[in-house]
Amino acid sequence: MKIFAGKLSANTVISITLLSITSLLFLVGCNPEDPQSTFGDKGPIAKQQKDLFILIFWVAAFVFIAVEGVLIFLLFKYRYKDDKLPYQSHGNTKLEVIWTIIPAIILAVIAVPTIQVIWDQQNGVPDDMGEPLRVEAIGHQWWFEFRYPDLEIVTANELHIPTDRPVSIKLGSNDVIHSFWIPKLAGKLDMIPLNENYMWLMADEPGMYYGQCAEFCGVAHALMRFRAIAETEEDFDKWVDGMRTEPKPPITDSEKNGMQVFMGKCSMCHTKDSYSSGSYAREIKTQKSRWEIWLNDTENAPQVSAPNLTHFGLRNTIGAGIKEFSKENPENLINWIKDPSSIKIGNRMHKHASIYTNEENKLSAKEIQDVSNYLLSLKPNME
Repeated sequence: MKIFAGKLSANTVISITLLSITSLLFLVGCNPEDPQSTFGDKGPIAKQQKDLFILIFWVAAFVFIAVEGVLIFLLFKYRYKDDKLPYQSHGNTKLEVIWTIIPAIILAVIAVPTIQVIWDQQNGVPDDMGEPLRVEAIGHQWWFEFRYPDLEIVTANELHIPTDRPVSIKLGSNDVIHSFWIPKLAGKLDMIPLNENYMWLMADEPGMYYGQCAEFCGVAHALMRFRAIAETEEDFDKWVDGMRTEPKPPITDSEKNGMQVFMGKCSMCHTKDSYSSGSYAREIKTQKSRWEIWLNDTENAPQVSAPNLTHFGLRNTIGAGIKEFSKENPENLINWIKDPSSIKIGNRMHKHASIYTNEENKLSAKEIQDVSNYLLSLKPNME
């Protein structure tokens, strides 16, 4: 073994190492249990797209093996033997017809099911699947806003959907081009300013599915994530009822002080009252107004589009899905309020909010703790 190894050149060793690493990464990337693996499909749209990919993969693999096999055969059969010049031919009609027809057949095998899948998915929810849940998803730099027009609910970064019920999603953007992608539920589709795209999906089973922006949209693109939370119809209805219910009043002194700090220094951009009458229309109007102001002066806009924080205590993540938190472990939430750029570089809150841009308005450690406690207390009063 040592003798054999000694005969290997440095380039050969490097090539073998790189091939081994590449093969390992390929195998890891195909793991269906990975949170963002497209092979672990959990809905009909994702399954249809995965099946199409597998078909194209095997067709491509067949073509690769056939072409490389013929190439290797010819290299050995007609390798250099003597100085005699090979017979010179100029075209072979039969061969040219064959290698024109075969690729055409292969392309047809791929094109027909591809067009069928595109047609099926672009036509929207099939009539026999029942009434879909309508959702509007709006991309912002760098977070996702979710609106439920029929339910008059607005939330951010956590998309709640019922299982076994189709969800029709209208996609838009309030600044630059984003791309909406939940790998286990459906493929990606662009979110374009002043343009509406549509897609639909459905979750087969309850669970938390990872979503992400799949179009480079600025410095924090890789940190623009969200969660799709699929629930049973009963649990989804409970969430809807909760979002329409006013929150519990602050109880502790810390929560009461946190509410005062929030209303005085954070409520210019963040709203938290989407449970009240007329709040849905008011929220949309406010976001549109802030967007127009920002477009006119992107550097000095006094207000920017910001996530709705209604019943924030029900959420699992902050920073558009970057960090998880809970009432028992609020450290990430506290660090986000203290220095959001340490978690998500380039975020607009750090750039525009006066508590970060004006030293006089900076929050003390106690105020940060109080605001954190207040936000965690924002849960529906269902008693």
